[in-house]
Amino acid sequence: MSDFKENYGLKKYNTFGIDAKAKYFVSFDSIIELKNILQSEIYSSNKTFILGGGSNILLTKDFDGLILHNKIAGICILEDNEEFVIVDVGAGVNWHDFVLWSVSQELSGLENLALIPGTVGAGPVQNIGAYGMEVKDTITKVHAFEIAKSTIKIFSNEECKFEYRNSIFKVALKDKIIITKVEFKLLKIPLNKTTYGAIQDELKALNLKPSPRHIAEAVVNIRNRKLPNPTELGNSGSFFKNPVIATNKFEALKKDFP
Repeated sequence: MSDFKENYGLKKYNTFGIDAKAKYFVSFDSIIELKNILQSEIYSSNKTFILGGGSNILLTKDFDGLILHNKIAGICILEDNEEFVIVDVGAGVNWHDFVLWSVSQELSGLENLALIPGTVGAGPVQNIGAYGMEVKDTITKVHAFEIAKSTIKIFSNEECKFEYRNSIFKVALKDKIIITKVEFKLLKIPLNKTTYGAIQDELKALNLKPSPRHIAEAVVNIRNRKLPNPTELGNSGSFFKNPVIATNKFEALKKDFP
């Protein structure tokens, strides 16, 4: 039976550290537990919100409804060959912890995305990216629970409709699915993307040669200098969107500002 909590404090569940409360709060770490929650009277009679790492929300008041906290865990290697590894990861796994796991295995594809706050399940929603990498380039499949049908649907990379900081989960399927796990293809030959931002300079300052582990270390150092630790000063990390314009507009701007 699911452990519903009433008038539950959310301070430790959001990176701003806001001490708001939820009318009801429940965690789930399996599909079976999630199904039980969705069949409950508390779920059917309240508005709901799916919570992961709490880094993309700003709580301005108490939540008068049910918060479902995704805690589906696990990192499992599905395929391992000379060129790459396919890894299955629970949506509730901390993103940075997963990145650290990947570089500890000398796998490449996520190192530039180190220290991004949140959980693995949020990655495909936003198509998170940083320092020349986007998560869409490593995702092979996304497993999601369809609320209306009470079934699991597996989305291929193409079906996720990834765009710049966007996906089908952020728009068309918002509030209709709950991501349960994500499959990644990680490479054994390092990508060594170091030309973006200050990564090269940081590696040089650390006297380190490019590798997944060293690039992740460099990115962590850069981020820590730019942003306060959320445990010391509440924040949601760094997020922004570069403008996307038509080619003719770009050419016109180059003429005006050579």
